[in-house]
Amino acid sequence: MSDYRILDIDNVARIGLMYIDGDKLENILVEKLGHTDYVFENFNAVKSSVIKLEKINPDLNLIAVIWQRRIDNEDVVFPVVCGRALPVEGHGRRWINQHMREVFETGQKRVYDRGNGVVSYYYPIKNSDAEIVGVLELISGVIVPNDI
Repeated sequence: MSDYRILDIDNVARIGLMYIDGDKLENILVEKLGHTDYVFENFNAVKSSVIKLEKINPDLNLIAVIWQRRIDNEDVVFPVVCGRALPVEGHGRRWINQHMREVFETGQKRVYDRGNGVVSYYYPIKNSDAEIVGVLELISGVIVPNDI
């Protein structure tokens, strides 16, 4: 049996992205303007995959967040699904950063060193038509208290 504790962040992302259903992610919101009315079947499936992804290598202590762009303003993103913690920026809409924009535009991984040991790794999430429908952010270096 494999020891998943030897996997690095890129390998964890590669495995995790195989389980995140881009079609369900694309259709997670009832209204496409970033409101929080969810199609719960789709939300629960994506959320389950995100939680499993965080647990692939517990030694990495990763936080997983999936971001989507607003359809009426592609300069604005929002976290549509979070794993065990919120993103560094919090739970609201915000302006897209350069690294996330590049992932949406190129489909290539980007890394953002936030300083103080916190690093964000961004990966594209695609639907069955190979369109980028979201960005997976894996955050390392953040201390999250254990669940009580």
